[in-house]
Amino acid sequence: MFGYVKTCTPQLRLCEWEAYRGIYCGLCRTLGRRFGPLARLTLSYDFTFYAMLEMALGEETPTFQKRGCGVNPLRRCLHCEENEALSHAADLAVLSLWYKAEDTIEDGGLWSRCGGRLLRLMLRRCCTAVLRLEGFQGDAEVNITFTDDEKIREMNNQFRHIDAATDVLSFPLGENGEYDLNPDTGCKQLGDIVISVEHAVAQAREFGHTFDREMGYLAVHSMLHLLGYDHETSPLEARKMREKEEEALARLGLTRDNTYVE
Repeated sequence: MFGYVKTCTPQLRLCEWEAYRGIYCGLCRTLGRRFGPLARLTLSYDFTFYAMLEMALGEETPTFQKRGCGVNPLRRCLHCEENEALSHAADLAVLSLWYKAEDTIEDGGLWSRCGGRLLRLMLRRCCTAVLRLEGFQGDAEVNITFTDDEKIREMNNQFRHIDAATDVLSFPLGENGEYDLNPDTGCKQLGDIVISVEHAVAQAREFGHTFDREMGYLAVHSMLHLLGYDHETSPLEARKMREKEEEALARLGLTRDNTYVE
């Protein structure tokens, strides 16, 4: 991180200020296009400065166009057209948010009380959609952990004897529809989900859909594992599980075709 980067507006010429605002709005649009609307919350002057710095070092001349604002559709403002520097800045912004979330949640900081609630809400909706789809009875408890490729590779090697990074690991606690109860909450303990955020960002980019959709898919996929589905047992089971995933994602509005492109 660069710290808190702020402009000294009185020292900028009008054309320089307009260009700066255009790059700021261009980064906002790039975040929305690549990772979904929630990613716009990571927009900051820090990563705007990074995008400008990369453009300057690469001697890249930005181009601008008037577009509708992604936050306020009634407003039109100057946007820098998406380029490699803006794409890199958007990637860094999202990755920094998740690593910051991991640190601050562990530390019990403000994120765990405020920003962490947005994250839990999104994943809770995914888990709830699967439970409703399956007609699950009673209250359920699921533990979700975020990590990076290095850590999930260690876990994959330890528990599955596969020495490679993966996107998500599921650790079911139930068997044949029977689950232990948490004595403190009375909830059925379904198990644990571990997601590599680093892998999720890369896969969203590779498959050409939003970060929201990728995270939603991984949560839904793992929830089905916790409920007893296993796509590795046979092609028929893999197809059944895939159909369940798509139905749950459709209910959440996270289908492959539902991208957030302005």
